[in-house]
Amino acid sequence: MAQLSGHAMMIIKKANLEFQEA
Repeated sequence: MAQLSGHAMMIIKKANLEFQEA
């Protein structure tokens, strides 16, 4: 469960960075 949450957080962080750059 912790791994899945961490993976989701990483994806959200990456998406947020891409959104800011766009």
